[in-house]
This record gives sequence, structure tokens and C-alpha cells, in this order.
Amino acid sequence: MEKVIVGMSGGVDSSVAAVILKEKGFEVTGYTLIFDDENNKCCRINDAKRVADELGIDYLTIDISEEFDQNIINYFLNEYKNGKTPSPCPRCNIFKFKLGLEYAEKHNIDYVATGHYAKIKNDKLYTADNRKDQAYFLSRLPKKYFSKILLPLGEYSKDKVREIAEKYNLHVASKDDSQDICFIEDDYRDFLKEKGFKRKKGRVYTSKGKYIDDHEGYFNYTIGQRYKMGGLPNKKYVIETDKENNRVIIGDNEELFSKKMIIEDINIIADKKYLDKNLFFKIRSRDSFHSGKIIQKKDDEFLIQFKESVRAITPGQLAVFYYKENSDYLVVGSGWIKNQQN
Repeated sequence: MEKVIVGMSGGVDSSVAAVILKEKGFEVTGYTLIFDDENNKCCRINDAKRVADELGIDYLTIDISEEFDQNIINYFLNEYKNGKTPSPCPRCNIFKFKLGLEYAEKHNIDYVATGHYAKIKNDKLYTADNRKDQAYFLSRLPKKYFSKILLPLGEYSKDKVREIAEKYNLHVASKDDSQDICFIEDDYRDFLKEKGFKRKKGRVYTSKGKYIDDHEGYFNYTIGQRYKMGGLPNKKYVIETDKENNRVIIGDNEELFSKKMIIEDINIIADKKYLDKNLFFKIRSRDSFHSGKIIQKKDDEFLIQFKESVRAITPGQLAVFYYKENSDYLVVGSGWIKNQQN
């Protein structure tokens, strides 16, 4: 009997992933990585342990608090200090899968599984054919991992997953989905302040250089957000944050659109032949597909050109590129957004 260790967060998705694998005949062990022992905001240990008991599978926890602070929290804070808008979840998945695979190898376990809505076929990563696609979050994984990863929810819709949970009388069947950033309870600005980000008054200017107002820190703003202030002639949006001068630049919605961007720190997980084809891009996790091409490749930096203008290209966010293969989208690779190009 093949063995699999399933990452369990205490939510319905990972719980049903364990159900499906058990039904397929695997010897299943659930595990939770603990990295916020104080508030238990992400890793709902009690729920995960209870589900494991309901399914009759083994369960364990692994404390990674120190490693999580070093690899994820510090990254998150440094990105804001550098004037970028971080995307911690894709980076966190590299970290979590690495630890899971190391544990599996050490204990002679064949596979690591999660409740992501994505598909792996022939060691290639594909989007899931439903509204809750999460291949985006796995695009930073090394290609060598795929032969040891199982994603049992790739063929299911969210509604079907809840139906399975109800069938097995799991107490998490109607539990709400978790929030985007698991270590932040409410507003990321409050989290930054807790971590030592201090108010530092700066100025707000229009893209034409006109002074408009004062602000209390560039890190309180991200590209594309509405800038709310009475007396402006029309709606204004943040189009740039200037860390060096502690300035926020606002402008009209039209100024947020661009047909080009540069991405860096490239991770290719499909055949390189796809890099010369027409591709589809997402510039954030809940984005729609944007048609485009890679028009210039350097050692670790690509220049992307879109077919149509794209709104709010944001430094620090992850750009993932896909190739349409029949009804599926193959994940070709990803890179961190460096900037947009006019």
C-alpha cells in the first residue's frame, strides 16, 4: 500500500483531499505545520486533528515557527520596505512542500498531498477546470517536486468538495474558506505597524507633479487602489509608490494600463519551447488570463508584451504564464514583477 502525507489546515479542502486519497487505497497521514502558536490564525490544529479522528487516519504536527519567520515574515516585511507589494503564498508553498517532502523521504512515505485546486499530469502542472483554480500558487515549485506531489481536488469543483465533506459527516463541511494571507488577521497595515513600521509623513502628488495631500507612509498604498479624498475633480487611483522620496503618485484610471512589463527571478517548469509561443498571463492570483508573448529574454529577466493593455501591474506581485493545451492551461513558469513598461 502506497503511503501519502496530507497537509491539513483544518479547512474543508485539505480534509476532503485526505478523504479522496483514503478512498483510493492510500495509507494516509495528516499533518499540520505550526507557525503561529499564539493566535493559531492559519493552522487550525483542533479542526485538523478532529477530521483525522473522524477519518481514522494518523495525524501529527510539525513546529516551523522559527523557519517561517525567517523565510516568509521577513520576506513580507522587506518587500514593503523596498516599496513593493509582496505575494507571500507562492513563496510559502515552496517552503511548505520542501518540508513535507523532506519528512516524507525521511519516513519512507511515497507522496505529499494538499488540497490545492490544480492538476499534475505527467509531471506537468495544469490549472483546474473550475472556478477555484490554484495552480498560480504552485508555479514557484521546482519541477522535480511534481513526481512526488498528489493534488486530488484537481478534478472537483468547490461545491462537489463540500458535498463529499457532508457525505462523510465531516464537521468542517460548511466551514468558510480561509483568507488570502494566513498570518494576517485583518488589515496588513496593522500587521506592519505591529512589526515596527512607523508613520512617516510624506506627500501625495498627481502624475503631473501637483501636490494634493499628505500621507503617513508609502507602505499604506498599493498600485491600483482608489485614492479617496474630497474635492478632486474625478476618481483618482494610486499609480506609483516612491519609496526613496516617500511619495505617493495618483492619477486617472487610464494611467494604470500598460501593454508591457518586466519580470525577474524566473522559474520555468515546462519545456522551454513554450517560451516562444503565444501565452496567457496572470499578474495576481485572482486575475483573468491576459494574452501575450515573451519578447525579450535575458538570463533571469523577461520582457512581456500583452495583446491588450493590462491594469495595475504591481512590482512584487507574481506573474504566471500559461500555454493553452486543449481545454487546460499548462503552467509554463513564473516570475516576480519588476515594473511595467510604457
